[in-house]
Amino acid sequence: MFRAVLAALLLQRTVVGVLNGVSLSPRETRSLVKLSSSFPHLQGEAVCGGVFIAPNAVLTAAHCVLDNDL
Repeated sequence: MFRAVLAALLLQRTVVGVLNGVSLSPRETRSLVKLSSSFPHLQGEAVCGGVFIAPNAVLTAAHCVLDNDL
């Protein structure tokens, strides 16, 4: 799963790629998302990965959001 998330982060478009020697279709990776945002206290863009857990909800790591965003 980590490699699939990493591939989604590195490749910003829908991509058919090979992970661990297994071909994936866009349908198999459609639940992976890239979260990016510019924060005043960071230089450049902050990027995190996530996965859809519902049509309108993304699961990501807690450090990917600021406390006042919750």
